[in-house]
Amino acid sequence: MRAFFKLQLKLFYRQISYYISASVISIINIVIAFSMYISLKVADQSGKFAQSTEASSMYRSFMVVFGTISAFMTSAFAMQSLFYKYKEEGLFYVMQSKPITKKEIFTATILAGIIILASQIGINSIGYFIGTFFIPALSLKHKFLSWLVFFGASFLISLVSMGIGAIGHNFVQSKSYQFVAGWIPGLFVLISFFISIPGRTKANLVQPIALAKNTYIVKQKKSDEEDLKNIKFIANPLNVNKFSFLVDNTFTQKEDFRTAIKNTRKSLYHKIYWMDLSAYFGAISFTVNRGDGNTNEFMYSRDYEYNEEKFQSDLKEGKYVFKIVDDTLNSTEQKVNYFAMVYSPVIISNISKKVKSEDSTIEQWADVFKETNKNAITEKREKGFLDLRNNLLQQLDNLYETKNGVFDNTIPVLSLGTFPLLYQAIGNDVDVFEIIKNYTIDRVEFLQEEYSKENLKKLTQKEINNLKENPIFTNFVLKYNLIKQTSMTYLFLKLIKDKSSSVLHNFNADALKSQLKTLNSFTGLKIVSLDPNTILEYSTEPAIKWHIAIVVLILLSTFLSIIGEIIYVKKNN
Repeated sequence: MRAFFKLQLKLFYRQISYYISASVISIINIVIAFSMYISLKVADQSGKFAQSTEASSMYRSFMVVFGTISAFMTSAFAMQSLFYKYKEEGLFYVMQSKPITKKEIFTATILAGIIILASQIGINSIGYFIGTFFIPALSLKHKFLSWLVFFGASFLISLVSMGIGAIGHNFVQSKSYQFVAGWIPGLFVLISFFISIPGRTKANLVQPIALAKNTYIVKQKKSDEEDLKNIKFIANPLNVNKFSFLVDNTFTQKEDFRTAIKNTRKSLYHKIYWMDLSAYFGAISFTVNRGDGNTNEFMYSRDYEYNEEKFQSDLKEGKYVFKIVDDTLNSTEQKVNYFAMVYSPVIISNISKKVKSEDSTIEQWADVFKETNKNAITEKREKGFLDLRNNLLQQLDNLYETKNGVFDNTIPVLSLGTFPLLYQAIGNDVDVFEIIKNYTIDRVEFLQEEYSKENLKKLTQKEINNLKENPIFTNFVLKYNLIKQTSMTYLFLKLIKDKSSSVLHNFNADALKSQLKTLNSFTGLKIVSLDPNTILEYSTEPAIKWHIAIVVLILLSTFLSIIGEIIYVKKNN
């Protein structure tokens, strides 16, 4: 058997055509990456799109499909030589007189095939590695690691093709072998890809909304380092490899997020994904830089259960949470409702943005939703959070300490009846107004000299409220009201946290929830009820775990090879 094993290797490696075919696929890998880079540069001459994570995701997602098909074709081309070449050269009949069994012939062929496929796939994957240098978003470490997993996934797929060929070569001639072991499986991969498009399209629609609705509870500032980590998570959890986070359950006016996610799993592909070998390839490939393959993952929603244990833990962490112990119910049992102050990522990213008075308000807000570059969106949000924290909330914190929570000479006694009065007192406070006004003035630029910063700082609160009739001040009034509502929400939660130890009695939770619909409509910080109907846990998970993918591909190729061996031995005895 050893002699035949060496003979198989010798017969294969002396044929230059196999080196050429592997090199051609390697070059195609490079051309794909280069073509994508050029097309992205043409689409966005600033180069930001080509350097974005989307470029990396697009390239690697496409290479999952191409890599699977090219692995089938490479294996079919190489194994055609091993299964047929020795027969064509008359060696099969010579071996009839030698002490070698049909089982040994088959085993030697498979073992030689494993070595040959490893070398052929190795040549193929060199092109992938070179191609990654046209994808700037991938670090050198990730280029190298993604190359290794690309090689590993391609090699395992090639073994499956070899298993298919081990059965098929018993029934077809040499000319038909590539069709059986390469073209047909490759066609199934393409069909699966097209079937998966509706599901991927839905994921591409839902996922950005999930990021925009990332519900992260505001925390007291402890350190700049911790603050930066929190801000990165708020801006884009996927950038810090967090694939599970809380979101606002509102998707559209007519549909909640839970239903929207459930609908994404009604596609045909979700029922047959386990038959798609490129899904196994992707599961292995995206073990490196998993975020690149997030749109290939399945989305899930889980009920968010908030309890007293989590509440006490959040209080220790300095989070702005509170609970209402509802004593107004006609019941012997007290009902507890939990609430929290959370960021509104989309609005906060726009709060700190400097605008000109003549800019179109509609276009400004349209820019928030038409931006497709995830890096640009993330940077904008991070900038907004930092600016809000350092230049608005920090000043409000200092003012709160100075006033000890007494705004507009109103004693902070918290109850359902005093809630509107306290909220109004915060909005009417002169010192709060000055902070809001100055923050707004620094972010709206007027071309007219009479509206210089010095003159605007002289405006009273009543005068600003009257400016809504003046079209020149549309942007100013809009931003002012946005900042004012955000500031009022923040200070009100500080009052609850400080003056009532984050616990409210004699307070009707349902009444507060109805008021929140108005209060949360136009603010960078929202008060939300921490119940399953309002908040849910959003997550994306690979359709197939990487370790399961490896085991399945190995078992499948082994099973097919064993069946092929049984058929081969029986047919040739």
